[in-house]
Amino acid sequence: MKGVNTALASAVAPGAVSHADHDGIAKISAAGNLQQQTEKASSPLASSDGVRASAQEAVSSDSNTATDSAGNRVIPKLDARETVSASAAMSDSLASHRLADVVLNRVGDHEAEFVMDDAEFETKVQLEGVYNLFNAAAALAVVRAVTEEMKNANTTLPRARDERLMRALSHVTPAFGRGEVINVDGAPVELLLVKNPMGFRMSLSSFTPAGHDTMIVINDEYADGRDMSWLWDVDFTSLCGTGVKMVSGVRAWDMALRLEYEGVNVAETDTNLEEAVRKFVTANPGTPKHIYCTYTAMLKVRSELGKYAEVADAGVGK
Repeated sequence: MKGVNTALASAVAPGAVSHADHDGIAKISAAGNLQQQTEKASSPLASSDGVRASAQEAVSSDSNTATDSAGNRVIPKLDARETVSASAAMSDSLASHRLADVVLNRVGDHEAEFVMDDAEFETKVQLEGVYNLFNAAAALAVVRAVTEEMKNANTTLPRARDERLMRALSHVTPAFGRGEVINVDGAPVELLLVKNPMGFRMSLSSFTPAGHDTMIVINDEYADGRDMSWLWDVDFTSLCGTGVKMVSGVRAWDMALRLEYEGVNVAETDTNLEEAVRKFVTANPGTPKHIYCTYTAMLKVRSELGKYAEVADAGVGK
């Protein structure tokens, strides 16, 4: 159990493919070869020229392919109908393969449902945010692939069963600052690391602002990235209804300006992070709080929260 749990907590799938359709269903595959086939078929860089090249290669292998006067094979050009036919054949070939070994089928309140081997498995989860459940699906696919390969090997590692994987997943907790919850005077304060537009958008869509106070802390130190223009690529409209109680960090005024253009009310902006954290966590006692922060800001906020609550030692200081 410990081995499987460790793998779930830390595994990264170099060959994993993840995508989400309009229903929010994440499909993950750990099959490297299948990934390559899928990428070739679905890449936005693929064009009819690419399909034509594949079809031409197929034609060139035909024994009746024409040759020129020097004996070199001549590959005939394909018309539009041949290109469409080749594309359809490729699609049919891909459809015959299983594109996802693990499917994230449903996300609930600290629970998730996965589909594996055409069966549904539900489990309680401590992970926060749908993006962490995408990662969990990828880790599940990795563990299943590894244990499948090792089932006939001389090893003490048991083959992972889906029920065991679900139990292991239920014990995985968020990494520090990434959905980590710190209780301050009985109220949960959730630290949410944001580093790029997609990560920020996913965090905002995963955590409802209603019934919570929101704080955003933006730094531009080396580990954060100096260029903060990416903040303009984030959709903050979900915060329009509740507003933001506090904005802080080195780039606090940049963040406040971005929110103003989005029509999000900012109650207060304070570049003094220590003072901003104090005012934010002590206001509205009992109200749950969200703090969105870049990496170095998260470390400093976490350190400040240690003055008001017990903060676990994550090896980066408290």
